[in-house]
Amino acid sequence: MSSQVKTWHGSINQPTFLQERSTFDKHTLGVTSLDINLGQEYLVTGDMSGHIRLFNLRDNTLYKDIDSGALGCWKVAFNTKGNQVISMSQSGNVSVWSVETGEKLRNFQNSSSSGSNHAKQSCLNFALSPNGEQIAISGADGVVSVYELESGKKLNQIQAHVSQPIRALCYSLDSQYIFTGSDDCEIRMHDPQSSKPYISSFQSHNSFILSIAVSPDGKRLASSGADKKVCIWDIKQKKLDHTFQGHTDQIWSLSFSQDSTKLISVSDDCSIVCYSLSKI
Repeated sequence: MSSQVKTWHGSINQPTFLQERSTFDKHTLGVTSLDINLGQEYLVTGDMSGHIRLFNLRDNTLYKDIDSGALGCWKVAFNTKGNQVISMSQSGNVSVWSVETGEKLRNFQNSSSSGSNHAKQSCLNFALSPNGEQIAISGADGVVSVYELESGKKLNQIQAHVSQPIRALCYSLDSQYIFTGSDDCEIRMHDPQSSKPYISSFQSHNSFILSIAVSPDGKRLASSGADKKVCIWDIKQKKLDHTFQGHTDQIWSLSFSQDSTKLISVSDDCSIVCYSLSKI
Protein backbone atom coordinates (compact mmCIF):
# COMPACT_ATOMS: atom_id res chain seq x y z
CA MET A 1 0.00 0.00 0.00
CA SER A 2 1.54 3.28 -1.12
CA SER A 3 2.04 6.34 1.09
CA GLN A 4 1.80 8.61 -1.96
CA VAL A 5 -1.29 10.12 -3.59
CA LYS A 6 -1.26 11.18 -7.23
CA THR A 7 -3.68 13.36 -9.14
CA TRP A 8 -4.18 12.93 -12.89
CA HIS A 9 -5.65 14.93 -15.72
CA GLY A 10 -6.63 14.38 -19.33
CA SER A 11 -9.58 13.39 -21.49
CA ILE A 12 -11.17 9.99 -20.88
CA ASN A 13 -11.98 9.98 -24.61
CA GLN A 14 -8.29 9.43 -25.44
CA PRO A 15 -6.60 5.98 -25.54
CA THR A 16 -3.97 7.13 -23.03
CA PHE A 17 -6.46 9.18 -21.14
CA LEU A 18 -4.58 10.01 -17.92
CA GLN A 19 -1.38 11.93 -17.34
CA GLU A 20 0.16 12.44 -13.93
CA ARG A 21 -0.40 15.95 -12.62
CA SER A 22 0.73 16.14 -8.98
CA THR A 23 2.09 13.95 -6.21
CA PHE A 24 1.27 14.34 -2.53
CA ASP A 25 3.74 12.61 -0.20
CA LYS A 26 2.93 13.85 3.31
CA HIS A 27 1.84 10.42 4.57
CA THR A 28 4.24 8.10 6.39
CA LEU A 29 2.08 4.95 6.17
CA GLY A 30 -0.18 3.53 3.46
CA VAL A 31 -3.04 5.69 2.17
CA THR A 32 -6.36 3.85 2.53
CA SER A 33 -8.89 6.33 1.13
CA LEU A 34 -9.32 9.69 -0.57
CA ASP A 35 -12.01 12.04 -1.84
CA ILE A 36 -12.32 15.39 -3.64
CA ASN A 37 -15.06 17.87 -2.81
CA LEU A 38 -17.61 18.84 -5.47
CA GLY A 39 -15.98 22.23 -6.02
CA GLN A 40 -12.64 20.45 -6.64
CA GLU A 41 -10.94 22.78 -4.17
CA TYR A 42 -9.77 20.21 -1.62
CA LEU A 43 -8.43 16.67 -1.57
CA VAL A 44 -8.85 14.65 1.64
CA THR A 45 -6.82 11.52 2.40
CA GLY A 46 -6.69 9.01 5.23
CA ASP A 47 -3.90 6.61 6.15
CA MET A 48 -2.99 3.63 8.35
CA SER A 49 -1.52 5.90 11.03
CA GLY A 50 -4.92 7.53 11.60
CA HIS A 51 -4.03 10.87 10.03
CA ILE A 52 -6.53 12.75 7.87
CA ARG A 53 -4.90 15.27 5.57
CA LEU A 54 -6.59 18.03 3.61
CA PHE A 55 -4.76 19.43 0.58
CA ASN A 56 -5.55 22.65 -1.29
CA LEU A 57 -5.77 21.64 -4.97
CA ARG A 58 -5.25 25.21 -6.19
CA ASP A 59 -1.61 25.20 -5.12
CA ASN A 60 -1.17 21.53 -4.03
CA THR A 61 -0.26 22.49 -0.46
CA LEU A 62 -1.18 20.82 2.82
CA TYR A 63 -4.15 22.68 4.31
CA LYS A 64 -4.81 20.66 7.47
CA ASP A 65 -3.49 17.58 9.27
CA ILE A 66 -5.98 15.90 11.63
CA ASP A 67 -5.03 13.05 13.97
CA SER A 68 -8.13 10.83 14.11
CA GLY A 69 -6.61 8.23 16.43
CA ALA A 70 -4.05 5.44 16.60
CA LEU A 71 -6.16 2.70 15.02
CA GLY A 72 -5.94 3.90 11.43
CA CYS A 73 -8.30 5.74 9.13
CA TRP A 74 -9.95 3.32 6.71
CA LYS A 75 -12.23 5.67 4.78
CA VAL A 76 -12.74 9.41 4.31
CA ALA A 77 -15.38 11.35 2.38
CA PHE A 78 -16.68 14.89 2.07
CA ASN A 79 -20.31 15.65 2.82
CA THR A 80 -22.39 17.11 -0.02
CA LYS A 81 -21.66 20.71 1.02
CA GLY A 82 -17.92 20.05 1.23
CA ASN A 83 -17.61 21.70 4.65
CA GLN A 84 -17.27 18.47 6.62
CA VAL A 85 -15.21 15.27 6.34
CA ILE A 86 -16.50 11.91 7.55
CA SER A 87 -13.94 9.30 8.59
CA MET A 88 -14.09 5.65 9.64
CA SER A 89 -11.46 3.94 11.80
CA GLN A 90 -10.43 0.31 12.07
CA SER A 91 -12.05 0.21 15.51
CA GLY A 92 -15.47 1.02 14.03
CA ASN A 93 -15.72 4.68 15.02
CA VAL A 94 -17.27 6.99 12.43
CA SER A 95 -16.50 10.68 13.04
CA VAL A 96 -17.45 14.01 11.46
CA TRP A 97 -14.82 16.78 11.20
CA SER A 98 -14.97 20.46 10.29
CA VAL A 99 -12.98 21.30 7.15
CA GLU A 100 -12.49 24.89 8.34
CA THR A 101 -11.23 24.19 11.86
CA GLY A 102 -10.28 20.49 11.90
CA GLU A 103 -12.49 20.08 14.99
CA LYS A 104 -14.37 16.84 15.62
CA LEU A 105 -18.08 17.64 15.47
CA ARG A 106 -19.63 14.28 16.38
CA ASN A 107 -19.15 10.52 16.59
CA PHE A 108 -21.38 7.67 15.47
CA GLN A 109 -21.07 4.75 17.88
CA ASN A 110 -22.37 2.12 15.50
CA SER A 111 -24.26 -0.62 17.37
CA SER A 112 -26.91 -3.25 16.81
CA SER A 113 -29.62 -3.87 19.36
CA SER A 114 -31.53 -6.94 20.43
CA GLY A 115 -33.98 -6.38 23.26
CA SER A 116 -32.14 -4.50 25.99
CA ASN A 117 -28.70 -5.50 24.70
CA HIS A 118 -26.61 -3.11 22.64
CA ALA A 119 -23.40 -4.36 21.06
CA LYS A 120 -20.88 -2.24 19.24
CA GLN A 121 -20.32 -3.50 15.69
CA SER A 122 -17.18 -3.35 13.60
CA CYS A 123 -17.62 -1.05 10.59
CA LEU A 124 -16.52 -1.98 7.10
CA ASN A 125 -17.87 0.92 5.06
CA PHE A 126 -20.24 3.87 5.01
CA ALA A 127 -22.24 5.76 2.40
CA LEU A 128 -23.67 9.28 2.41
CA SER A 129 -27.07 10.00 0.88
CA PRO A 130 -26.97 12.41 -2.10
CA ASN A 131 -29.41 14.75 -0.33
CA GLY A 132 -26.87 15.11 2.50
CA GLU A 133 -29.28 14.01 5.21
CA GLN A 134 -28.24 10.44 6.05
CA ILE A 135 -25.29 8.15 6.58
CA ALA A 136 -25.53 4.37 6.24
CA ILE A 137 -22.89 2.27 8.01
CA SER A 138 -22.27 -1.39 7.17
CA GLY A 139 -20.66 -4.04 9.33
CA ALA A 140 -19.11 -7.49 9.37
CA ASP A 141 -22.36 -8.94 10.71
CA GLY A 142 -24.42 -8.12 7.60
CA VAL A 143 -26.22 -5.23 9.30
CA VAL A 144 -26.63 -1.69 7.89
CA SER A 145 -27.44 1.08 10.38
CA VAL A 146 -28.92 4.34 9.09
CA TYR A 147 -28.46 7.66 10.92
CA GLU A 148 -29.29 11.32 10.48
CA LEU A 149 -25.96 12.87 9.53
CA GLU A 150 -26.55 16.17 11.32
CA SER A 151 -28.01 14.95 14.62
CA GLY A 152 -26.59 11.43 14.85
CA LYS A 153 -30.07 10.02 15.50
CA LYS A 154 -30.47 6.37 14.51
CA LEU A 155 -33.26 5.95 11.96
CA ASN A 156 -33.24 2.26 11.12
CA GLN A 157 -31.30 -0.96 11.29
CA ILE A 158 -31.40 -3.36 8.34
CA GLN A 159 -30.37 -7.02 8.38
CA ALA A 160 -29.20 -6.65 4.79
CA HIS A 161 -27.26 -9.93 4.47
CA VAL A 162 -27.35 -12.92 6.81
CA SER A 163 -24.15 -12.88 8.89
CA GLN A 164 -22.03 -11.86 5.89
CA PRO A 165 -19.70 -8.84 5.80
CA ILE A 166 -20.91 -5.88 3.74
CA ARG A 167 -17.89 -4.30 2.09
CA ALA A 168 -19.77 -2.12 -0.41
CA LEU A 169 -22.83 0.12 -0.19
CA CYS A 170 -24.28 3.23 -1.80
CA TYR A 171 -27.51 5.22 -2.03
CA SER A 172 -29.73 5.66 -5.06
CA LEU A 173 -29.66 9.07 -6.72
CA ASP A 174 -32.91 10.14 -5.01
CA SER A 175 -31.63 8.98 -1.57
CA GLN A 176 -34.65 6.67 -1.21
CA TYR A 177 -32.87 3.31 -1.51
CA ILE A 178 -29.66 1.66 -0.33
CA PHE A 179 -27.68 -0.90 -2.32
CA THR A 180 -25.40 -3.33 -0.46
CA GLY A 181 -22.75 -5.74 -1.72
CA SER A 182 -21.56 -8.60 0.46
CA ASP A 183 -19.23 -11.58 0.77
CA ASP A 184 -22.24 -13.74 -0.18
CA CYS A 185 -21.64 -12.54 -3.80
CA GLU A 186 -25.00 -10.78 -3.85
CA ILE A 187 -26.13 -7.17 -4.27
CA ARG A 188 -29.36 -6.22 -2.54
CA MET A 189 -31.64 -3.21 -2.81
CA HIS A 190 -33.35 -1.90 0.34
CA ASP A 191 -35.87 0.75 1.37
CA PRO A 192 -34.46 2.08 4.67
CA GLN A 193 -37.79 3.74 5.56
CA SER A 194 -39.78 0.50 5.41
CA SER A 195 -40.41 -2.04 8.16
CA LYS A 196 -39.57 -4.67 5.50
CA PRO A 197 -36.60 -3.02 3.77
CA TYR A 198 -35.58 -5.77 1.32
CA ILE A 199 -36.72 -5.10 -2.27
CA SER A 200 -34.67 -7.22 -4.68
CA SER A 201 -31.33 -8.90 -5.45
CA PHE A 202 -28.77 -8.57 -8.24
CA GLN A 203 -26.72 -11.73 -8.81
CA SER A 204 -23.84 -12.33 -11.21
CA HIS A 205 -20.61 -12.19 -9.17
CA ASN A 206 -18.98 -15.39 -7.94
CA SER A 207 -16.78 -13.89 -5.21
CA PHE A 208 -16.75 -11.08 -2.62
CA ILE A 209 -18.28 -7.80 -3.81
CA LEU A 210 -15.88 -4.94 -3.05
CA SER A 211 -17.39 -1.85 -4.69
CA ILE A 212 -20.72 -0.58 -6.02
CA ALA A 213 -21.66 2.80 -7.48
CA VAL A 214 -24.79 4.45 -8.91
CA SER A 215 -24.48 6.53 -12.08
CA PRO A 216 -25.11 10.30 -11.83
CA ASP A 217 -28.25 9.93 -13.98
CA GLY A 218 -29.56 7.34 -11.51
CA LYS A 219 -30.21 4.70 -14.17
CA ARG A 220 -27.34 2.28 -13.69
CA LEU A 221 -25.54 0.44 -10.93
CA ALA A 222 -21.95 -0.74 -11.33
CA SER A 223 -20.42 -3.47 -9.18
CA SER A 224 -17.00 -5.08 -8.88
CA GLY A 225 -15.34 -7.68 -6.75
CA ALA A 226 -12.69 -10.27 -6.06
CA ASP A 227 -13.78 -12.16 -9.20
CA LYS A 228 -12.09 -9.44 -11.36
CA LYS A 229 -15.41 -8.55 -13.02
CA VAL A 230 -17.23 -5.25 -13.46
CA CYS A 231 -20.99 -5.64 -13.85
CA ILE A 232 -23.34 -2.96 -15.20
CA TRP A 233 -26.96 -3.19 -14.05
CA ASP A 234 -30.18 -1.53 -15.17
CA ILE A 235 -31.69 -0.37 -11.87
CA LYS A 236 -35.27 0.05 -13.09
CA GLN A 237 -35.38 -3.31 -14.86
CA LYS A 238 -33.18 -4.93 -12.19
CA LYS A 239 -31.20 -6.80 -14.81
CA LEU A 240 -27.59 -7.24 -15.87
CA ASP A 241 -26.73 -5.12 -18.93
CA HIS A 242 -23.07 -6.00 -19.42
CA THR A 243 -19.98 -7.56 -17.85
CA PHE A 244 -16.44 -6.21 -18.32
CA GLN A 245 -13.30 -8.22 -17.60
CA GLY A 246 -10.45 -5.74 -17.99
CA HIS A 247 -8.43 -6.57 -14.85
CA THR A 248 -6.26 -9.47 -13.73
CA ASP A 249 -6.86 -9.00 -9.99
CA GLN A 250 -9.63 -7.95 -7.62
CA ILE A 251 -11.28 -4.57 -8.22
CA TRP A 252 -11.58 -2.24 -5.24
CA SER A 253 -13.10 0.96 -6.57
CA LEU A 254 -15.49 2.26 -9.25
CA SER A 255 -16.48 5.75 -10.39
CA PHE A 256 -18.79 7.02 -13.15
CA SER A 257 -18.10 10.04 -15.32
CA GLN A 258 -20.42 12.99 -14.66
CA ASP A 259 -22.37 12.33 -17.88
CA SER A 260 -22.82 8.62 -16.95
CA THR A 261 -21.34 7.45 -20.27
CA LYS A 262 -18.07 6.07 -18.87
CA LEU A 263 -16.89 4.11 -15.86
CA ILE A 264 -13.43 3.90 -14.30
CA SER A 265 -12.19 0.98 -12.19
CA VAL A 266 -9.10 0.52 -10.00
CA SER A 267 -7.59 -2.87 -9.18
CA ASP A 268 -4.91 -4.67 -7.21
CA ASP A 269 -3.23 -5.26 -10.57
CA CYS A 270 -2.08 -1.59 -10.28
CA SER A 271 -4.10 -0.47 -13.31
CA ILE A 272 -6.89 2.03 -13.97
CA VAL A 273 -9.36 0.99 -16.67
CA CYS A 274 -11.93 3.19 -18.44
CA TYR A 275 -15.05 1.62 -19.99
CA SER A 276 -17.43 3.16 -22.52
CA LEU A 277 -21.09 2.65 -21.62
CA SER A 278 -22.70 4.52 -24.50
CA LYS A 279 -23.39 1.42 -26.61
CA ILE A 280 -24.61 -0.85 -23.82
